[in-house]
Amino acid sequence: MADDLAKLAARIAAVERRLTQQIRASRLAYSSIEDGAMKVYDRDGTLRGSLGLQDDGSVAFVTHNGPPPPTPAPATVEAALSGLTVTWPGTWADAQSAPLDLAEVQIHITASADAAPDTTHPVATFPTAAGGSVTIATGTYDAVWVRLIAVNTSGTAGTPSTAVQGQARKAVPDDLVDAIIDETKLARAAVTDAALALGAVGSTALADDAVSTPKLLAGAVTAGKIAALAVTAEKIAALAITTEKLNALAVTTDKIAANAVTATQIAAGSIEATHIKAGAITADKLDADAVNGKRITGAVITGSVLQTAASGQRVVITPGSNPETGSIEFYSGSANESAPAELNTAIANASQGGVDYEIPSVSLSAPRTGDTDQETGLFLQGHVPDYSGAVFNLYANDVSGNGVAYVNGYGADTSAAGSSVDLFVRDAPSAGSASATARLTSTGLAVDRDLSVYGRAQGRGFVAQQSLTANVTFSSTETAIITTGSITFKTGRAYRISIWALHNAANESYALYRIRKGTVTGTVYKDQIRINNLQGSAANTPVSFQTIFTNTTGSDIATALCWTGIQGGVAQTWAVVASTANVAYLLVEDCGSADDYSGQAIV
Repeated sequence: MADDLAKLAARIAAVERRLTQQIRASRLAYSSIEDGAMKVYDRDGTLRGSLGLQDDGSVAFVTHNGPPPPTPAPATVEAALSGLTVTWPGTWADAQSAPLDLAEVQIHITASADAAPDTTHPVATFPTAAGGSVTIATGTYDAVWVRLIAVNTSGTAGTPSTAVQGQARKAVPDDLVDAIIDETKLARAAVTDAALALGAVGSTALADDAVSTPKLLAGAVTAGKIAALAVTAEKIAALAITTEKLNALAVTTDKIAANAVTATQIAAGSIEATHIKAGAITADKLDADAVNGKRITGAVITGSVLQTAASGQRVVITPGSNPETGSIEFYSGSANESAPAELNTAIANASQGGVDYEIPSVSLSAPRTGDTDQETGLFLQGHVPDYSGAVFNLYANDVSGNGVAYVNGYGADTSAAGSSVDLFVRDAPSAGSASATARLTSTGLAVDRDLSVYGRAQGRGFVAQQSLTANVTFSSTETAIITTGSITFKTGRAYRISIWALHNAANESYALYRIRKGTVTGTVYKDQIRINNLQGSAANTPVSFQTIFTNTTGSDIATALCWTGIQGGVAQTWAVVASTANVAYLLVEDCGSADDYSGQAIV
């Protein structure tokens, strides 16, 4: 009997040693990632990276949502031939060292110091934090500004560096070119008659009195050599030109000075319609109100402005600033009107990828009154092949403090691009004002605020989930099984809490689970969740449970949820079984208004 007890004691000691070794062993010592990737989250539940098989089939560690990099120190800019040499020593304006996820430092050249750089089009980059020097052709000799922007491996850009002015250097200064050849560089008699082009020597090239009468051949000065108006009245002797000296029809209308022929010189009825040249009577020849109450038929009226009245209630038609724009303004005549309703048409020019496009559009804006900056109207843009789909925009807003509302529509120009309709409202222009957006695409309708049906607010669905992929054991000490990141429980809303896992124990009994606030010692939100295991012999039994939480406190509550476990009626060890192939989870969903779930747990 004593030998049997000794053997039993030895076997129990051996089992305890193996159990201790099993508990102390690394949970990942014999683990692997099977056909997927391991996600890395921060304490707020934000995805920061993934390790393993990526969406494109590659295997790598990929960063996500990295913080913006620091600001590079200003670059040193030196003039180069037709360009600039940009040097960066690898230092930072607001940091001691480069971030570990730095991808590159971009170089941007802009026409002004305050122009915002486009991170999708840098002119060059420094590929490492060591910096260096880069010579860049500018394509202009005007002053430009150089700014640096750091971009991390997540694609997040930091703040641009201070702008530094630079200007490309010319090979030869302009004043040197202008002075290369002057008259002192020409040999005597180097310019001959044959080297002078016809008309090359004008009157300004001849000295005063250089051409005298003996230098003129007889008949050298003909009518064709006399400039228009060269012979003035004072050069003609009195009565030198008599009637017989004039050819028939020699005196034409262009030979008669303005106002030389007055009404008293014209016989009554001598001028008939057949005597008036086409186009001779223009608008500037007519007195104001000369055409009054008369009908104009079959005519084209041209001019810069066409209006129905000079003031008050009127319609004004103008061609715009270039031949491809035009507008019609509708004035109400009200003394409170600060801007009229306006209908505009335009064909704007645009360029993308080296290809030029013309974009047709029409817009209608409502009139404005008082000192408001209100803008309400309609904008339509036609389809531009290979450039853009059709667009419509209906908007009502006021930048001086009132609410904003607009509807945007986009009809895609290809089957691959997504057509959409966007709705947006905001109570006021400040950053904290209430707003809502709805977006309709071919994949469905997305709403970023509460959705009501027949006056009842509907739940927005998924709020948060926390998964478990490794076993957790507990016995007489309450132990945390899954703890979520911080969750904001909105006041007046109800939330569905779901937990699922497998658990087991050596003996038939039940495990007691709770949902607490924050940690294993926090306030109990849900108690007495008793889940039986009637299998015994360490066989797995499902743990599946749902409950409703409501927030009726009058303010939002931000907290984590902690799912805990402790042994039930039998003193024994329980195991919540989980792996990458059998994931346990705690799920939080918004399921509607708290008013619809009276008597439920309150967070």
